[in-house]
Amino acid sequence: MSIKTLREWITPLYLRGSRWLSKGVRPLLHMGLLLLAFPALAQTSKEDLKREREAKQKEIGQTKKFINENKTKQKKTVTMLQALNSQINHRERLINNMERQVNMLETEIDSLNRGIADLEANLAVQRQRYAQMVVDDYKNRNKYSKISHVFASKNMHQALKRLKYLQTLSESRTKQLQQIRETQAQLNDRRNKILGIKSDKEEVITSKEGEKKELQLDKKEQQVVFQELKSKEKELARKLREQKESVRRLDGAIAEIIAREIEAERRRREEERKRAEANKKPDSAGKPAKKTEVNIKTAEYDKLTADFSGNRGRLPWPVENGFVISTFGIHPHPTLKNIMVPNNGIDISVNRGAKIRAVFGGTVKHVFSVPGMEKCVMVNHGDYYTVYCHLDNVTVKPGDKLSTKQVVGTVHTDEEEDRTVLQFQVWKGSAKMDPQDWLAR
Repeated sequence: MSIKTLREWITPLYLRGSRWLSKGVRPLLHMGLLLLAFPALAQTSKEDLKREREAKQKEIGQTKKFINENKTKQKKTVTMLQALNSQINHRERLINNMERQVNMLETEIDSLNRGIADLEANLAVQRQRYAQMVVDDYKNRNKYSKISHVFASKNMHQALKRLKYLQTLSESRTKQLQQIRETQAQLNDRRNKILGIKSDKEEVITSKEGEKKELQLDKKEQQVVFQELKSKEKELARKLREQKESVRRLDGAIAEIIAREIEAERRRREEERKRAEANKKPDSAGKPAKKTEVNIKTAEYDKLTADFSGNRGRLPWPVENGFVISTFGIHPHPTLKNIMVPNNGIDISVNRGAKIRAVFGGTVKHVFSVPGMEKCVMVNHGDYYTVYCHLDNVTVKPGDKLSTKQVVGTVHTDEEEDRTVLQFQVWKGSAKMDPQDWLAR
Protein backbone atom coordinates (compact mmCIF):
# COMPACT_ATOMS: atom_id res chain seq x y z
CA MET A 1 0.00 0.00 0.00
CA SER A 2 1.43 3.37 -0.99
CA ILE A 3 1.71 6.28 1.48
CA LYS A 4 -0.89 8.22 -0.56
CA THR A 5 -3.37 5.32 -0.38
CA LEU A 6 -2.71 4.81 3.32
CA ARG A 7 -3.24 8.51 3.98
CA GLU A 8 -6.54 8.42 2.07
CA TRP A 9 -7.63 5.48 4.21
CA ILE A 10 -6.61 7.06 7.52
CA THR A 11 -8.12 10.52 7.00
CA PRO A 12 -11.84 9.57 7.04
CA LEU A 13 -11.20 7.21 9.96
CA TYR A 14 -9.64 10.04 11.92
CA LEU A 15 -12.43 12.50 11.05
CA ARG A 16 -15.13 10.04 12.12
CA GLY A 17 -13.27 9.32 15.35
CA SER A 18 -12.96 13.02 16.14
CA ARG A 19 -16.72 13.27 16.65
CA TRP A 20 -16.65 11.21 19.81
CA LEU A 21 -13.06 11.39 21.02
CA SER A 22 -12.26 13.97 23.70
CA LYS A 23 -10.00 16.89 23.01
CA GLY A 24 -7.32 15.30 25.17
CA VAL A 25 -7.41 11.90 23.42
CA ARG A 26 -7.82 13.02 19.79
CA PRO A 27 -4.32 14.51 19.41
CA LEU A 28 -2.83 11.26 20.72
CA LEU A 29 -4.75 9.25 18.11
CA HIS A 30 -3.75 11.70 15.40
CA MET A 31 -0.10 11.43 16.39
CA GLY A 32 -0.26 7.64 16.64
CA LEU A 33 -1.82 7.24 13.22
CA LEU A 34 0.78 9.51 11.64
CA LEU A 35 3.63 7.62 13.26
CA LEU A 36 2.08 4.34 12.17
CA ALA A 37 1.45 5.48 8.62
CA PHE A 38 4.75 7.11 7.76
CA PRO A 39 7.90 6.09 9.67
CA ALA A 40 7.56 2.33 9.18
CA LEU A 41 7.00 2.71 5.44
CA ALA A 42 9.49 5.53 5.09
CA GLN A 43 12.15 3.59 6.99
CA THR A 44 12.11 0.78 4.43
CA SER A 45 12.24 3.25 1.55
CA LYS A 46 15.08 5.17 3.18
CA GLU A 47 17.11 1.99 3.51
CA ASP A 48 16.41 1.10 -0.13
CA LEU A 49 17.50 4.56 -1.26
CA LYS A 50 20.60 4.36 0.91
CA ARG A 51 21.60 0.99 -0.59
CA GLU A 52 20.91 2.28 -4.10
CA ARG A 53 22.98 5.39 -3.41
CA GLU A 54 25.93 3.35 -2.09
CA ALA A 55 25.77 1.02 -5.12
CA LYS A 56 25.81 3.97 -7.55
CA GLN A 57 28.71 5.59 -5.69
CA LYS A 58 30.66 2.32 -5.94
CA GLU A 59 29.97 2.07 -9.69
CA ILE A 60 31.04 5.70 -10.18
CA GLY A 61 34.23 4.98 -8.25
CA GLN A 62 35.08 2.13 -10.63
CA THR A 63 34.39 4.08 -13.82
CA LYS A 64 36.20 7.13 -12.46
CA LYS A 65 39.31 5.05 -11.74
CA PHE A 66 39.27 3.68 -15.30
CA ILE A 67 38.78 7.14 -16.84
CA ASN A 68 41.57 8.72 -14.77
CA GLU A 69 44.00 5.94 -15.73
CA ASN A 70 43.20 6.40 -19.42
CA LYS A 71 43.54 10.19 -19.21
CA THR A 72 47.21 9.77 -18.37
CA LYS A 73 47.70 7.73 -21.57
CA GLN A 74 46.39 10.60 -23.70
CA LYS A 75 44.47 8.08 -25.83
CA LYS A 76 40.80 8.55 -26.68
CA THR A 77 39.04 5.25 -27.36
CA VAL A 78 35.47 4.06 -27.81
CA THR A 79 35.86 2.16 -24.52
CA MET A 80 36.74 5.39 -22.73
CA LEU A 81 33.70 7.10 -24.27
CA GLN A 82 31.52 4.18 -23.17
CA ALA A 83 32.97 4.49 -19.66
CA LEU A 84 32.15 8.21 -19.63
CA ASN A 85 28.62 7.50 -20.87
CA SER A 86 28.23 4.92 -18.11
CA GLN A 87 29.55 7.32 -15.47
CA ILE A 88 27.21 10.11 -16.62
CA ASN A 89 24.29 7.70 -16.46
CA HIS A 90 25.26 6.61 -12.94
CA ARG A 91 25.69 10.22 -11.78
CA GLU A 92 22.29 11.24 -13.15
CA ARG A 93 20.68 8.31 -11.37
CA LEU A 94 22.59 9.12 -8.19
CA ILE A 95 21.40 12.75 -8.30
CA ASN A 96 17.84 11.51 -8.81
CA ASN A 97 18.29 9.19 -5.83
CA MET A 98 19.49 12.10 -3.68
CA GLU A 99 16.54 14.26 -4.72
CA ARG A 100 14.19 11.46 -3.66
CA GLN A 101 16.08 11.19 -0.36
CA VAL A 102 15.68 14.92 0.29
CA ASN A 103 11.94 14.75 -0.49
CA MET A 104 11.53 11.77 1.82
CA LEU A 105 13.42 13.50 4.65
CA GLU A 106 11.29 16.62 4.21
CA THR A 107 8.13 14.48 4.42
CA GLU A 108 9.44 12.86 7.59
CA ILE A 109 10.22 16.27 9.11
CA ASP A 110 6.70 17.49 8.28
CA SER A 111 5.20 14.37 9.83
CA LEU A 112 7.24 14.83 13.02
CA ASN A 113 6.31 18.52 13.18
CA ARG A 114 2.63 17.63 13.00
CA GLY A 115 3.14 15.09 15.74
CA ILE A 116 4.94 17.71 17.84
CA ALA A 117 2.08 20.19 17.38
CA ASP A 118 -0.41 17.59 18.60
CA LEU A 119 1.82 16.65 21.55
CA GLU A 120 2.20 20.31 22.53
CA ALA A 121 -1.58 20.78 22.40
CA ASN A 122 -2.07 17.67 24.50
CA LEU A 123 0.63 18.78 26.94
CA ALA A 124 -1.11 22.13 27.41
CA VAL A 125 -4.38 20.31 28.27
CA GLN A 126 -2.58 17.99 30.71
CA ARG A 127 -0.85 20.91 32.45
CA GLN A 128 -4.12 22.82 32.68
CA ARG A 129 -5.84 19.84 34.30
CA TYR A 130 -2.99 19.30 36.73
CA ALA A 131 -2.94 23.00 37.63
CA GLN A 132 -6.71 22.85 38.31
CA MET A 133 -6.19 19.85 40.60
CA VAL A 134 -3.52 21.73 42.56
CA VAL A 135 -5.73 24.84 42.82
CA ASP A 136 -8.73 22.83 44.02
CA ASP A 137 -6.62 21.05 46.58
CA TYR A 138 -5.23 24.37 47.80
CA LYS A 139 -8.70 25.91 48.14
CA ASN A 140 -9.97 23.00 50.20
CA ARG A 141 -6.93 22.74 52.48
CA ASN A 142 -8.57 24.65 55.42
CA LYS A 143 -12.07 23.20 55.18
CA TYR A 144 -11.03 19.93 56.66
CA SER A 145 -7.96 17.81 57.04
CA LYS A 146 -7.93 14.65 55.03
CA ILE A 147 -7.41 12.40 58.03
CA SER A 148 -10.08 14.23 60.06
CA HIS A 149 -12.48 13.78 57.15
CA VAL A 150 -11.92 10.04 57.35
CA PHE A 151 -12.27 9.90 61.17
CA ALA A 152 -15.48 11.93 60.98
CA SER A 153 -17.18 9.09 59.16
CA LYS A 154 -20.36 7.67 60.71
CA ASN A 155 -19.26 4.07 60.21
CA MET A 156 -16.44 1.91 58.92
CA HIS A 157 -17.99 1.54 55.45
CA GLN A 158 -18.14 5.33 55.01
CA ALA A 159 -14.57 5.68 56.32
CA LEU A 160 -13.29 3.17 53.78
CA LYS A 161 -15.11 4.94 50.95
CA ARG A 162 -13.62 8.32 51.98
CA LEU A 163 -10.17 6.79 52.28
CA LYS A 164 -10.52 5.18 48.85
CA TYR A 165 -11.61 8.52 47.38
CA LEU A 166 -8.59 10.34 48.83
CA GLN A 167 -6.31 7.59 47.57
CA THR A 168 -7.83 7.81 44.07
CA LEU A 169 -7.43 11.60 44.13
CA SER A 170 -3.75 11.25 45.01
CA GLU A 171 -3.18 8.60 42.35
CA SER A 172 -4.92 10.76 39.76
CA ARG A 173 -2.57 13.66 40.46
CA THR A 174 0.44 11.33 40.33
CA LYS A 175 -0.78 9.79 37.06
CA GLN A 176 -1.44 13.21 35.55
CA LEU A 177 2.06 14.35 36.49
CA GLN A 178 3.54 11.17 34.99
CA GLN A 179 1.63 11.77 31.76
CA ILE A 180 3.04 15.29 31.59
CA ARG A 181 6.56 13.95 32.02
CA GLU A 182 6.06 11.25 29.38
CA THR A 183 4.57 13.72 26.89
CA GLN A 184 7.47 16.10 27.49
CA ALA A 185 9.93 13.24 26.91
CA GLN A 186 8.17 12.37 23.64
CA LEU A 187 8.41 15.99 22.58
CA ASN A 188 12.13 16.11 23.34
CA ASP A 189 12.66 12.82 21.47
CA ARG A 190 10.88 14.07 18.34
CA ARG A 191 12.68 17.41 18.43
CA ASN A 192 16.01 15.56 18.59
CA LYS A 193 14.94 13.34 15.69
CA ILE A 194 14.14 16.42 13.61
CA LEU A 195 17.61 17.81 14.32
CA GLY A 196 19.17 14.54 13.16
CA ILE A 197 17.02 14.36 10.03
CA LYS A 198 17.80 17.99 9.16
CA SER A 199 21.50 17.17 9.48
CA ASP A 200 21.06 14.17 7.14
CA LYS A 201 19.14 16.36 4.71
CA GLU A 202 21.90 18.98 4.60
CA GLU A 203 24.50 16.24 4.03
CA VAL A 204 22.51 14.82 1.10
CA ILE A 205 21.97 18.29 -0.41
CA THR A 206 25.70 19.05 -0.17
CA SER A 207 26.57 15.71 -1.80
CA LYS A 208 23.99 16.30 -4.53
CA GLU A 209 25.47 19.69 -5.42
CA GLY A 210 28.92 18.09 -5.57
CA GLU A 211 27.64 15.38 -7.92
CA LYS A 212 26.05 18.01 -10.16
CA LYS A 213 29.42 19.75 -10.54
CA GLU A 214 31.12 16.42 -11.31
CA LEU A 215 28.40 15.66 -13.85
CA GLN A 216 29.14 18.87 -15.74
CA LEU A 217 32.85 17.99 -15.83
CA ASP A 218 32.03 14.49 -17.10
CA LYS A 219 29.89 15.92 -19.90
CA LYS A 220 32.69 18.27 -20.95
CA GLU A 221 35.14 15.36 -21.05
CA GLN A 222 32.56 13.32 -22.95
CA GLN A 223 32.41 15.99 -25.67
CA VAL A 224 36.21 16.14 -25.95
CA VAL A 225 36.47 12.36 -26.45
CA PHE A 226 33.46 12.32 -28.77
CA GLN A 227 34.88 15.03 -31.05
CA GLU A 228 38.26 13.30 -31.29
CA LEU A 229 36.62 9.98 -32.17
CA LYS A 230 34.40 11.69 -34.75
CA SER A 231 37.55 12.56 -36.66
CA LYS A 232 38.29 8.82 -36.96
CA GLU A 233 34.93 7.74 -38.40
CA LYS A 234 36.38 5.62 -41.22
CA GLU A 235 38.56 3.66 -38.85
CA LEU A 236 35.67 3.25 -36.40
CA ALA A 237 33.36 2.08 -39.18
CA ARG A 238 35.92 -0.55 -40.22
CA LYS A 239 36.25 -1.79 -36.65
CA LEU A 240 32.48 -1.86 -36.27
CA ARG A 241 32.16 -4.09 -39.35
CA GLU A 242 34.73 -6.44 -37.86
CA GLN A 243 32.92 -6.36 -34.51
CA LYS A 244 29.55 -7.17 -36.12
CA GLU A 245 31.11 -10.07 -38.00
CA SER A 246 32.57 -11.39 -34.72
CA VAL A 247 29.17 -11.08 -33.05
CA ARG A 248 27.52 -12.91 -35.96
CA ARG A 249 30.03 -15.76 -35.79
CA LEU A 250 29.74 -16.04 -32.02
CA ASP A 251 25.96 -16.00 -32.19
CA GLY A 252 26.03 -18.74 -34.84
CA ALA A 253 28.51 -20.86 -32.89
CA ILE A 254 26.50 -20.63 -29.66
CA ALA A 255 23.20 -21.33 -31.42
CA GLU A 256 24.70 -24.39 -33.14
CA ILE A 257 26.17 -25.75 -29.91
CA ILE A 258 22.90 -25.24 -28.00
CA ALA A 259 20.88 -26.83 -30.81
CA ARG A 260 23.09 -29.93 -30.60
CA GLU A 261 22.73 -29.98 -26.82
CA ILE A 262 18.95 -29.66 -26.99
CA GLU A 263 18.75 -32.47 -29.54
CA ALA A 264 21.06 -34.68 -27.44
CA GLU A 265 18.91 -34.07 -24.35
CA ARG A 266 15.74 -34.82 -26.34
CA ARG A 267 17.17 -38.12 -27.54
CA ARG A 268 18.36 -39.08 -24.08
CA ARG A 269 14.93 -38.45 -22.62
CA GLU A 270 13.32 -40.42 -25.44
CA GLU A 271 15.61 -43.33 -24.65
CA GLU A 272 14.72 -42.96 -20.99
CA ARG A 273 11.02 -43.05 -21.82
CA LYS A 274 11.45 -46.23 -23.87
CA ARG A 275 13.53 -47.83 -21.13
CA ALA A 276 10.93 -46.86 -18.53
CA GLU A 277 8.22 -48.48 -20.65
CA ALA A 278 10.28 -51.65 -20.90
CA ASN A 279 10.99 -51.61 -17.15
CA LYS A 280 7.29 -51.57 -16.33
CA LYS A 281 7.29 -55.31 -16.98
CA PRO A 282 8.44 -57.22 -13.86
CA ASP A 283 11.44 -59.52 -14.08
CA SER A 284 11.22 -63.32 -13.92
CA ALA A 285 11.06 -63.19 -10.13
CA GLY A 286 8.11 -60.76 -10.27
CA LYS A 287 10.12 -57.84 -8.83
CA PRO A 288 9.80 -54.32 -10.31
CA ALA A 289 12.83 -52.94 -12.14
CA LYS A 290 15.34 -50.75 -10.28
CA LYS A 291 15.81 -47.07 -11.05
CA THR A 292 18.23 -46.64 -13.90
CA GLU A 293 21.17 -44.28 -14.26
CA VAL A 294 19.11 -42.38 -16.85
CA ASN A 295 16.50 -41.57 -14.19
CA ILE A 296 19.19 -40.17 -11.92
CA LYS A 297 20.66 -37.98 -14.69
CA THR A 298 17.25 -36.55 -15.52
CA ALA A 299 16.58 -35.70 -11.87
CA GLU A 300 19.97 -33.96 -11.60
CA TYR A 301 19.36 -32.04 -14.84
CA ASP A 302 15.91 -30.85 -13.76
CA LYS A 303 17.18 -29.86 -10.30
CA LEU A 304 20.03 -27.83 -11.83
CA THR A 305 17.55 -26.05 -14.10
CA ALA A 306 15.27 -25.23 -11.15
CA ASP A 307 18.17 -24.08 -8.95
CA PHE A 308 19.55 -21.76 -11.62
CA SER A 309 16.08 -20.35 -12.39
CA GLY A 310 15.42 -19.86 -8.66
CA ASN A 311 18.51 -17.66 -8.34
CA ARG A 312 17.36 -15.08 -10.88
CA GLY A 313 18.51 -11.67 -9.67
CA ARG A 314 20.89 -13.22 -7.10
CA LEU A 315 23.73 -14.69 -9.15
CA PRO A 316 27.23 -13.39 -8.31
CA TRP A 317 28.97 -11.29 -10.94
CA PRO A 318 31.50 -13.09 -13.18
CA VAL A 319 34.15 -10.58 -12.04
CA GLU A 320 35.12 -9.26 -8.62
CA ASN A 321 35.46 -5.69 -9.85
CA GLY A 322 34.25 -4.06 -13.03
CA PHE A 323 31.50 -1.97 -14.58
CA VAL A 324 29.09 -2.43 -17.49
CA ILE A 325 29.95 -0.34 -20.55
CA SER A 326 27.37 -1.87 -22.89
CA THR A 327 24.06 -3.43 -21.88
CA PHE A 328 21.91 -6.12 -23.49
CA GLY A 329 19.96 -5.31 -26.65
CA ILE A 330 20.39 -2.97 -29.60
CA HIS A 331 21.92 0.46 -28.98
CA PRO A 332 23.11 3.46 -31.02
CA HIS A 333 26.84 3.44 -31.73
CA PRO A 334 28.66 5.85 -29.33
CA THR A 335 29.92 8.01 -32.22
CA LEU A 336 28.65 6.80 -35.61
CA LYS A 337 25.38 8.48 -36.50
CA ASN A 338 22.32 6.33 -37.32
CA ILE A 339 24.25 3.12 -36.66
CA MET A 340 22.74 0.54 -34.29
CA VAL A 341 24.90 -2.03 -32.52
CA PRO A 342 23.48 -5.33 -31.19
CA ASN A 343 24.67 -6.89 -27.94
CA ASN A 344 23.58 -10.40 -27.05
CA GLY A 345 24.96 -10.03 -23.53
CA ILE A 346 26.72 -7.35 -21.53
CA ASP A 347 30.24 -5.95 -21.81
CA ILE A 348 32.03 -5.56 -18.48
CA SER A 349 35.21 -3.47 -18.34
CA VAL A 350 37.75 -4.94 -15.90
CA ASN A 351 41.37 -4.53 -14.88
CA ARG A 352 44.13 -6.21 -16.88
CA GLY A 353 44.52 -9.87 -16.00
CA ALA A 354 41.17 -9.98 -14.18
CA LYS A 355 40.00 -13.50 -13.36
CA ILE A 356 36.63 -14.63 -14.66
CA ARG A 357 34.49 -16.97 -12.57
CA ALA A 358 31.39 -19.07 -13.13
CA VAL A 359 28.22 -17.41 -11.85
CA PHE A 360 26.66 -20.76 -10.91
CA GLY A 361 27.54 -24.43 -10.61
CA GLY A 362 27.39 -26.44 -13.82
CA THR A 363 29.31 -28.36 -16.46
CA VAL A 364 31.71 -26.93 -19.04
CA LYS A 365 30.18 -27.88 -22.39
CA HIS A 366 32.54 -26.19 -24.82
CA VAL A 367 35.71 -24.12 -25.02
CA PHE A 368 36.06 -22.50 -28.43
CA SER A 369 37.52 -19.48 -30.23
CA VAL A 370 35.93 -16.86 -32.46
CA PRO A 371 37.98 -14.19 -34.30
CA GLY A 372 37.50 -10.91 -32.50
CA MET A 373 36.00 -12.64 -29.43
CA GLU A 374 39.12 -14.60 -28.48
CA LYS A 375 38.45 -17.70 -26.39
CA CYS A 376 34.97 -18.49 -25.10
CA VAL A 377 33.74 -20.84 -22.39
CA MET A 378 30.18 -22.18 -22.37
CA VAL A 379 28.81 -23.60 -19.12
CA ASN A 380 25.60 -25.63 -18.91
CA HIS A 381 23.12 -25.24 -16.01
CA GLY A 382 20.34 -27.59 -17.10
CA ASP A 383 18.13 -25.71 -19.57
CA TYR A 384 20.34 -22.62 -19.10
CA TYR A 385 23.79 -21.68 -20.43
CA THR A 386 26.25 -18.97 -19.47
CA VAL A 387 28.90 -17.83 -21.95
CA TYR A 388 32.16 -16.02 -21.16
CA CYS A 389 34.11 -14.48 -24.08
CA HIS A 390 37.25 -12.36 -24.68
CA LEU A 391 39.28 -14.75 -22.53
CA ASP A 392 42.97 -15.68 -22.31
CA ASN A 393 44.49 -18.52 -20.30
CA VAL A 394 41.34 -20.63 -20.00
CA THR A 395 41.73 -22.94 -16.99
CA VAL A 396 38.85 -25.36 -17.65
CA LYS A 397 38.03 -27.97 -20.27
CA PRO A 398 34.83 -29.60 -21.58
CA GLY A 399 33.30 -31.97 -19.06
CA ASP A 400 34.66 -30.15 -15.99
CA LYS A 401 32.17 -29.77 -13.14
CA LEU A 402 32.26 -26.20 -11.84
CA SER A 403 31.17 -24.68 -8.57
CA THR A 404 29.85 -21.15 -8.13
CA LYS A 405 32.66 -18.54 -8.45
CA GLN A 406 35.17 -21.10 -9.75
CA VAL A 407 37.71 -19.40 -12.05
CA VAL A 408 37.42 -20.29 -15.75
CA GLY A 409 40.15 -18.00 -17.14
CA THR A 410 41.41 -14.43 -17.43
CA VAL A 411 40.21 -11.56 -19.63
CA HIS A 412 42.06 -10.77 -22.85
CA THR A 413 43.47 -7.24 -23.30
CA ASP A 414 43.28 -5.59 -26.72
CA GLU A 415 46.57 -3.65 -26.73
CA GLU A 416 45.61 -1.50 -29.71
CA GLU A 417 42.42 -0.28 -28.06
CA ASP A 418 43.78 -0.66 -24.52
CA ARG A 419 40.55 -2.55 -23.87
CA THR A 420 40.03 -5.30 -21.27
CA VAL A 421 36.38 -6.25 -21.53
CA LEU A 422 34.45 -9.43 -20.75
CA GLN A 423 31.47 -10.37 -22.92
CA PHE A 424 29.00 -12.27 -20.73
CA GLN A 425 25.83 -13.93 -21.98
CA VAL A 426 22.92 -15.94 -20.55
CA TRP A 427 20.77 -18.26 -22.67
CA LYS A 428 17.70 -20.34 -21.91
CA GLY A 429 17.70 -22.97 -24.60
CA SER A 430 17.97 -21.02 -27.85
CA ALA A 431 16.63 -17.77 -26.35
CA LYS A 432 19.01 -14.94 -25.43
CA MET A 433 18.39 -13.33 -22.02
CA ASP A 434 19.46 -10.07 -20.38
CA PRO A 435 22.30 -11.05 -17.98
CA GLN A 436 21.61 -8.08 -15.70
CA ASP A 437 18.23 -9.58 -14.86
CA TRP A 438 20.09 -12.56 -13.40
CA LEU A 439 23.02 -10.90 -11.61
CA ALA A 440 22.75 -9.58 -8.07
CA ARG A 441 22.26 -5.82 -7.91
